[in-house]
Amino acid sequence: MFFYSKPAAGGGLVYVPRGFNSGSPSNGDFNKADFTIDGAYHLLDLSAIVPVDAKLVHFVCYLTNTTFGAFRLQQWNVANRNEFTMNPQVAGKQAGFTCLSQLRDAINQDIYYKADGAEGNWSQITVSVSGWFV
Repeated sequence: MFFYSKPAAGGGLVYVPRGFNSGSPSNGDFNKADFTIDGAYHLLDLSAIVPVDAKLVHFVCYLTNTTFGAFRLQQWNVANRNEFTMNPQVAGKQAGFTCLSQLRDAINQDIYYKADGAEGNWSQITVSVSGWFV
């Protein structure tokens, strides 16, 4: 768990936790209907949630897949490709993940995502922004 704190003298990042209007991160900022499930990378726009000065975003994800498929979040630009892959290990059982991701670049408040397999294989994809570092 991360807590808001002031950076030490000389710099550092500060974690800003986010309250959930829905009462729980499992209700999600983004749900299955918000994602294109086709095995290709797509942009996920976070600009309505994440401020322009955010450097890293803290995600909480809940996934349920009827087969074996991966869901990926990644910051991707010409210079970097950092990917967090989430694989639910048991078919039909919800798996929870938490990760940090950089935003795509200093201008855009978005990241890429990719959901493997067919749409019918995913019974749940829930992604929430828990907070960010500035």
